[in-house]
Amino acid sequence: RHESCGKCTPCREGTWWLDALYRRLVGGGGSAQDVSRIAAVIDGMYGACFCPLGESAQCVPRSTLALFPDDYESLLADRSRPSAGDATVDPSAGGATGSGAWTRATAAGEEAV
Repeated sequence: RHESCGKCTPCREGTWWLDALYRRLVGGGGSAQDVSRIAAVIDGMYGACFCPLGESAQCVPRSTLALFPDDYESLLADRSRPSAGDATVDPSAGGATGSGAWTRATAAGEEAV
């Protein structure tokens, strides 16, 4: 998402939308329509990007949709995970040069995810 140079629309918009849709899906707030949107975004990116980033960004989603549809179904069925809005990156834990740490806000503070 943040690596796109912004020159071509399919890469700039596609990586942003893939990031947003997967965060919502993995966070427990996704829907079957989000899975359809992922497929539409990768179809729009395929063969339309100027650089390898846009072309490679759609490879994994395309493969996982084709090879692991049951995993997407289980994400849609499992609503016990926290919402995507609860997960954040802690920049003090490494940022761009380190590993970065995902944390989730809880009633008792924050915990590593």
